[in-house]
Amino acid sequence: MALKPNQITRRNFVQRAGLLVASLGITGGVQAGLMEKISKKAAKMWGSDALAAGGPTTHFCVEILMRAGAMTNALFPSKGQATDTSRNSLLNFYSSPANCMAYTAPGSTMPVYFAKFAAGVGGDLLKTTVAGINTTTERIGVATSQAMNLSDGHTSTFSSRGPNSSAACPAILHANAMAMGGGAAPVQGIEWNNGVGTTNQRGALGSLAKVTDQTTFNGLFKDVPMYFSTSELQLVIGTITNGGYDSSVPYKGAVDALNNGYLQTRSLPGATDLQAVSLAGRGQAQVKLLSQIQSKFNTHVGDYPTTNGGINQSVGSTQLGVALNSALAAFSVGASTTMTISLDFNDWHSDINALDDVNGKQGQLNQYLGDKIAGFLKGAAIEGDPFNNGSTKIIDSLLISVSSEFTRTPIRSSGDNPDGGLSNFAFIGSNVKTGAYGDVTGQGAQKGIDPANLGTPTATQMYGEADTYVLAAKILGAPQTAVAKTPLPIFKV
Repeated sequence: MALKPNQITRRNFVQRAGLLVASLGITGGVQAGLMEKISKKAAKMWGSDALAAGGPTTHFCVEILMRAGAMTNALFPSKGQATDTSRNSLLNFYSSPANCMAYTAPGSTMPVYFAKFAAGVGGDLLKTTVAGINTTTERIGVATSQAMNLSDGHTSTFSSRGPNSSAACPAILHANAMAMGGGAAPVQGIEWNNGVGTTNQRGALGSLAKVTDQTTFNGLFKDVPMYFSTSELQLVIGTITNGGYDSSVPYKGAVDALNNGYLQTRSLPGATDLQAVSLAGRGQAQVKLLSQIQSKFNTHVGDYPTTNGGINQSVGSTQLGVALNSALAAFSVGASTTMTISLDFNDWHSDINALDDVNGKQGQLNQYLGDKIAGFLKGAAIEGDPFNNGSTKIIDSLLISVSSEFTRTPIRSSGDNPDGGLSNFAFIGSNVKTGAYGDVTGQGAQKGIDPANLGTPTATQMYGEADTYVLAAKILGAPQTAVAKTPLPIFKV
């Protein structure tokens, strides 16, 4: 749509100027020269701030929501679960210490733990991927905890995402903050949910666009041009289809009028060739966002392991790899900034397996989550951040949150994984400090987080789901007013 003067930001000014330059069909060298001058003018007017200046510190957000009390320690164990060889025989954790791997990020002193059920996949692959990205600095942190007090059981609105009725969930907070802070996108936020009982509580803010699969996701973008609205494009460059003007639209645009009024009437040498090149350039300017998204999607399919069904693996009728890769593709072209993905693993009551059983439910979750998150991170480390003109990567301004409404109790009863276990969080992001915070010991005792000494769990300072909510908003840099708490110092900025 057309912008009013008070809606023009540095980002949309440069975007639209770039489209005008591209629509002329001139050579790359001339385009580069013009864009350099335009960028200088933009910097003079708006300063050298990033194109999304004023918005959240984290440009991209993915929340993975696991219904039915999923056991997140299948991927991220606590220190006690990972290291205590004298553990309680009823400990509700299904990896042996030999298959729990510690990882400490560059510049950090606190390790986080990954469970390995098979070499080269799942938790093992995710650890390797994170370490490969963090070669010299902690570009992406992994923070986990199983020691947040639980205030609710089975619920579609996880209390860690909506601790009271006025609290908009983190994804809603993020989408709104990006839209208002210079990071507007054609489809700001997306809820990928094919019927799973999860709710994105939104308070007074707008909802996310809901899709159920890749087809409905693609449908969000099939009629969205890059940068300009359709009417704006028609005004400037006409309506072009398959390399020629649409005969049903009499007006061919201002550029064609200029060509006919100047180039042809003066019979300048090369005028016909120039018009042909210009027409091709203007046709490219009308390419839909969907074609860009599909191209990016296809580029990164190979980032996901081919084992266990590859990117198309489905658990609970949801293809997590397809959903994550779709998010990456949309993020990379500035088409969206926010996605929630809902997964249903059914209940876990009788899922008591031998340790390190790759075919057990815990082993399956480990591979499913680990493979897909690792594939997404690989692509995010390559693709440029469109809100920073590609000068940084998506992974440098990203949060992935993995949560369930609760997890299982630390100690199981005979033959049962009971409801009512501790709340938990797992944050993977550029603004996250790596570490396993708090603890569930090998004997099943809960120890909380001491904000003054994060490396030493304590039984006297316990935090809950509202604290998880405040921490998520702080990591995102998305303002919230629903909960008045000081966030735990597990963030960088």
